[in-house]
Amino acid sequence: TYVHIIRNVISLSIPIFMRTLDSQDLNEIAKNVLAAQEKRPGNLEVQ
Repeated sequence: TYVHIIRNVISLSIPIFMRTLDSQDLNEIAKNVLAAQEKRPGNLEVQ
């Protein structure tokens, strides 16, 4: 499904981010992702 595709992309992207970005950048990305999820609670219900 659409949600599964997004999760697959994110899971593949995380190792790349960890290699290329500083920990501070990762923290900012994590905050942005959590904020986006809070704005769309419906996405969290689909599993």
